[in-house]
Amino acid sequence: MPFTYAIHPRTQLVLTVASGMVTDAELKALARAQLDDPALPTRRREFCSLEGVTEAAVTRAGLQALVEHDLHHVPRHESYRLTIAAPTDVSFGLARMYQMMVEPVLPECSVFREQAEALRWLDASAEEIEFIRGHLDLKPPQ
Repeated sequence: MPFTYAIHPRTQLVLTVASGMVTDAELKALARAQLDDPALPTRRREFCSLEGVTEAAVTRAGLQALVEHDLHHVPRHESYRLTIAAPTDVSFGLARMYQMMVEPVLPECSVFREQAEALRWLDASAEEIEFIRGHLDLKPPQ
């Protein structure tokens, strides 16, 4: 599966990492896995890194299905802030399309090309950045 995620044991920050080829089916599988995971916090802050994506075979219909899923299930989360680090033109474009489509239910969603900017927006602590660094090759914030 090109998506993995981990939960910071103390702060409950969710780190989602995409790698390799991402398709509509993988987006759907991630949404289902996170929905079924009782360990995911209801008050949620999530950092999603698309830096490892090598190819994207995601369609508008696939993004719309993800948005429909979120419209139905995000209300179970009392508070949800999502930031996406998407450095390539393709990943940035797809992430921005998702952001615009999901805005009615998830107004606190941001998309950045640089990890440091995404982490600043999320107000990630030094402890959380170290946690993320353990899962990614993260450059120190400038």
